[in-house]
Amino acid sequence: FFCNNNFDRAKLYYEKAISSAKDHKFVHEEALACELAAYFYMEIGETEKAVQYFWLAHQKYHEWGAFGKCESLFRFLVSANITTEVSEDKEPLPQRK
Repeated sequence: FFCNNNFDRAKLYYEKAISSAKDHKFVHEEALACELAAYFYMEIGETEKAVQYFWLAHQKYHEWGAFGKCESLFRFLVSANITTEVSEDKEPLPQRK
């Protein structure tokens, strides 16, 4: 749907993927779906929404125990200069010291 510029439909299917993974308690699939949704939102210019999904992906990867993936995702966010962006209901991603 993304390739056909059908963004509303793409958004719907990202939400369905996240919801299904959550309902079935597939934490790793939920993390991946959130990460992919975040990249999608970044690509269409909805940075605040992207940050929300990156944050959720980071939380789910951490919950799953994929600490290397957490670090990799964090490095990407630092390089993209979006780690300090804050949405209304989320804390910023933790900063590295």
